[in-house]
Amino acid sequence: MLFPLKKLLEDKEYPLCIKIDETVKNALDKMLGNDFSQLLVIDNEEKLVGMITEKGIVRSLFHSGGLSSVMELKIDHCFEKGVKIHVERDIFEAIDLLEETYAIAVVDSEDKPVGILTNYDATHFLKETTEGLVIIQDIEIRLRKYIESILYNDNLMQAALFTAFGPDKKDNTLPSKQYNKLTLGQYINLITSSKNWGKFAEYFGPKDLFSRYMDGVREIRNQLTHFRGNLQKIQKDALKTTQNWLD
Repeated sequence: MLFPLKKLLEDKEYPLCIKIDETVKNALDKMLGNDFSQLLVIDNEEKLVGMITEKGIVRSLFHSGGLSSVMELKIDHCFEKGVKIHVERDIFEAIDLLEETYAIAVVDSEDKPVGILTNYDATHFLKETTEGLVIIQDIEIRLRKYIESILYNDNLMQAALFTAFGPDKKDNTLPSKQYNKLTLGQYINLITSSKNWGKFAEYFGPKDLFSRYMDGVREIRNQLTHFRGNLQKIQKDALKTTQNWLD
């Protein structure tokens, strides 16, 4: 599983809920007071029974012919069963469900709500994750352009690969790593290898500054690609600083 929902909910408070025997007016008080468009509905054992939404209330008001007492009705007259998903499921399963609805209840093993996921939450998660990866990809492309302009022919490239990674165990006429299969970490190793650094020092020096920037990029990349947390503001700033520095 790539990214269980419980990780997305780690920093969020317990969802605001309303009991099924409360009134529509109480539900609207909570919604308007907290700028919510929906609330999770629970029973007396705090188990999820559904969801009440602004749209559902309007629908009930319309189809009741404008019944003046609708505000005093119990919410079991206008709540919906809604869609739910277990907290251990993957966020991408939830995103699939959100194609057909605007909010999903997240529940634990006892069917008690632990969170609510909206289209906004999913969009924000994807934006934060992909934005960092797009910047990192741009940094990798820039590094490759530097490498290919400095090691501009096959002899220079092969010699640098031998220096950084040694010969292949099966064929010692070839380096153990091929340039077109290098990872970000291996690009960094290729550049900072003691005998290769002299070719790059004019552009990237001092070496400890280059290593600091690139190690930071590599750590953030590993974090995002293995879903070990969202991109923090200071990390995003570090990526942009490195990107600008390479310019």
